[in-house]
Amino acid sequence: MDFTAAHNDSRRTPAHRPPTQPVLDARTEARLLCERFVASIREDTTADELGEIVYEAANRWANAGLTHLEAHRALQDGLRAVIEQLSAQPTTALLRQLRMIVAAAAGLPRSVLRAYYPWLQTYFAAPPATDRALACSVLGIGAAPLDAGTAATEVRTTTADTYEVVAVQLAPVAAAPARVAPMRRLLRELRARRGAVLSIAAESGGTVLIPAAAYEPEHHLDQVLGSAAAAADLTFTAAAVRAPVPELPAARRHAHELLDLVEQLDLGPGLYRFADLALEHQLAQDGSAREAIAAVLDPLEAEPELLATLAQHIGSGGIRTQTAQALGLHLATVTRRMRRIHELTGLEPTDVFGLWRLRAALLARTTRAIQPERDAPARPLPPGGRVK
Repeated sequence: MDFTAAHNDSRRTPAHRPPTQPVLDARTEARLLCERFVASIREDTTADELGEIVYEAANRWANAGLTHLEAHRALQDGLRAVIEQLSAQPTTALLRQLRMIVAAAAGLPRSVLRAYYPWLQTYFAAPPATDRALACSVLGIGAAPLDAGTAATEVRTTTADTYEVVAVQLAPVAAAPARVAPMRRLLRELRARRGAVLSIAAESGGTVLIPAAAYEPEHHLDQVLGSAAAAADLTFTAAAVRAPVPELPAARRHAHELLDLVEQLDLGPGLYRFADLALEHQLAQDGSAREAIAAVLDPLEAEPELLATLAQHIGSGGIRTQTAQALGLHLATVTRRMRRIHELTGLEPTDVFGLWRLRAALLARTTRAIQPERDAPARPLPPGGRVK
């Protein structure tokens, strides 16, 4: 909405006019209009009636040279004068009159805007859905979501046919609290880079819909999200699923499942996709296969230091010196523990195939720990614990 251009309209804001008389006349007329409206209040009176009267008066004020703000203040002064007059001489109709004034006052700024900016008529007749409302519609959230065809039409007219559905959790870079919520800062930066970004989010997490061209490589989102988060002084942990509009509800569920898995395994900040978590996602599914894989590590339960060492060894890429350094242990101690793991599980932690099997077992065990029938939680992988 270009209010600067509107104020430069010579018909609405002449460069030369008496500075006070039109304003005084408008205030007087506004008070009289409000008085007449209050005097005409009956059971069938509606708040819109005063809005139409004000709309006609605002047209005259605009032609007389008043600015939009002067007209608005004249109305405020008129309403205040009428309320003070009614309060000074209360009648049995006072309560009904005050209720009608309050109801009518809510729409008066719009009536003035319609008079001063006629091109807003279409907007006021059918205002566009808010970003959150549109996001809820296309994601199928709420009591009356749009059907797939309508949702696709709504989004296509404003943004794109395909979206990156991003489930995201944010954390500030600095410890000091910011005046603006993290999600608001991130959305501001994202919209500066990608335009019509939709969201359903709280202060530090939620779902963000980022328009994506079908030909655009997926890794481009890493750059966009990374630069936006850096500009907003945030770190993020996120999972993304690309989908066309009709598939957005399912994509949202999938993205949040992946984000839950990332947080559960404590994989650390960054942007993840299904390809990054295919093994983890498969091992997280309930079933006898996962239980069989997880059971490989059951013999280590009596010696929890072995599980901790194995988790760190996997996080260190199978390099014993790095494992020892991370745990503050002597290299010989790590070597003895690796040998003990081999004895109990039959898998060699220093062998590529053995380490892969042990990693799969640890992943299955970690995801198994959230099931209600399991009381003893396993130690999660350390941050950055994925083997590339």
